[in-house]
Amino acid sequence: MAMLLFGFGWSGIVMALRGSGGSGGNFLLLVVLTALLGLGMLSVGYLISSFSAQSSAALGIAVTLWLGFIIIGDLGLMGSSLVMELSPATLLGLTVVNPLDTYKLLAVDLLQTSLNVLGPAGAYATDRFGSRLTPLLLALELVWVLAPLPLGYVLFKRTDIR
Repeated sequence: MAMLLFGFGWSGIVMALRGSGGSGGNFLLLVVLTALLGLGMLSVGYLISSFSAQSSAALGIAVTLWLGFIIIGDLGLMGSSLVMELSPATLLGLTVVNPLDTYKLLAVDLLQTSLNVLGPAGAYATDRFGSRLTPLLLALELVWVLAPLPLGYVLFKRTDIR
């Protein structure tokens, strides 16, 4: 979390010195959303390490899962939507299952004027959910933070530490 604040802090200083026309509130919002995504992935990592017998196995599973979120979320979903001609509703449903894509949707929703820049799925999300979209996406992102923690804790308490 410290490195996240360090990186965003330096970019904020550069933006301020250059007189960037961007909103400071939007910048802080992006920092908060990124921290929320980081906490979600930390929570998932805690769950993975709770049921893994070795730390190297936990690391391998976590990296594979992260790459899966990235590859499936971007390339897999894009290819699947073209090949299977997915409807915007199905595409949106598959998108919000992935915490990285939920983060992207939430960031674009809060920082842009509309999700139409994301194509048919973005337009569908705006039309279907309207003003409820932002709280819904935020709740989905919070699920990735809060759901794995108690499961990981229960598994961790059952583990005999030697």
